[in-house]
Amino acid sequence: MALTLSQLCVNVEKTYQMKLVAGEDGMDNVVRWVHIIEDVEVSHFINGQELVFTTGIAQCGVNWLLPYAEQLLSHGAVGLVINLGPYIEKVPPQLIVWCNSHAFPLLVLPWSVHIIDVTYDFCHRIIQSEKHERSIASAFSTWIFNPEKGESYTGILQRAGFPDDGRYQVMLLYLREKEHEFTDLEWEQLQFRVYRALHKSHLSVCIFRLEQSICLIGQNVRSEQLTQYVAQVAQVLSERGDVYCGISEEQIGYVSLSALYLQAKAAGAVCRIRKKQVLGYSDLGIYRLLFGVKDRRILEQFMESVLGALIQYDARNHTDYLDVLRRYLLTECSIQQTAEQMQVHRNTINYKLRQIREILQTDLNQEARVKIYLAYLIRDML
Repeated sequence: MALTLSQLCVNVEKTYQMKLVAGEDGMDNVVRWVHIIEDVEVSHFINGQELVFTTGIAQCGVNWLLPYAEQLLSHGAVGLVINLGPYIEKVPPQLIVWCNSHAFPLLVLPWSVHIIDVTYDFCHRIIQSEKHERSIASAFSTWIFNPEKGESYTGILQRAGFPDDGRYQVMLLYLREKEHEFTDLEWEQLQFRVYRALHKSHLSVCIFRLEQSICLIGQNVRSEQLTQYVAQVAQVLSERGDVYCGISEEQIGYVSLSALYLQAKAAGAVCRIRKKQVLGYSDLGIYRLLFGVKDRRILEQFMESVLGALIQYDARNHTDYLDVLRRYLLTECSIQQTAEQMQVHRNTINYKLRQIREILQTDLNQEARVKIYLAYLIRDML
């Protein structure tokens, strides 16, 4: 788990005489890095999740501190450390009030302590924590994609509190961004936001980026806890785009992780198809059979044999027969409901269905309808 500000500040009062004076409710923020920033104009250069130090050497008085803290918070900083001394003799009361009301941690450091000593210590611990997290993520990734090599990573997972006899679930979070694809930095920022939500839930979960998703591997987590956590994460990320989440079943041991990952991936794919926010693998219905087919070509050939003629006809003639047939099936073969959905006369639907029967060379009996509906589901998957 990434370091929170409270974890980073353990024993700092004893070691550095650094004290928390306001914003205690924000101490569970995850810290990505530390910065020393003296110029109020450069606060917007931070990337988020940073702890900021300042001596006030570039400023006059203390009236600049409140707007400075407001800037830092708006740009994602997790706290402010003021080095009390010749440039900032005391913390203004209005800053303490503001920090408490906004859960923005404010700490003070005496002038006798060198900032470089504290920042070096913090950076070193952050780097060590990230190395530890990467080693756990690498171990889980190996069990997922190369299980034959997983045994060499068993010790890492056990020392991190993930035993082989634990009950595991895999959850994949997908975010369909509204404007553009995420950069590596944006993925990292999203991951830290998920970390923060997870810290509040106190679940035994490892979080890391896996392909184009954020992967969460939970150990001995109850289903209702996981559902609750997904709702929290979705709310945190929703302003960036549509959140989809696939959740696997629960199984024992590392050897199950590869299959659980595929289950979560399938559930995530069906989420996007059905426009649902969260789906568990056990809720996929017939999609479980389809995703169980290892050879993609089998699915492609089946879909093409059933719907290929209609797809080609629509492409050549700019017709909407593919859509008409699907709506007809989804309304339990009701011509009236299909006509109402497509806002046309029922005679138009009757005419198009006659054309569809000729193109597909079928009378649309029950067996044919089952095959066609299955082909539509495969088309959605592909």
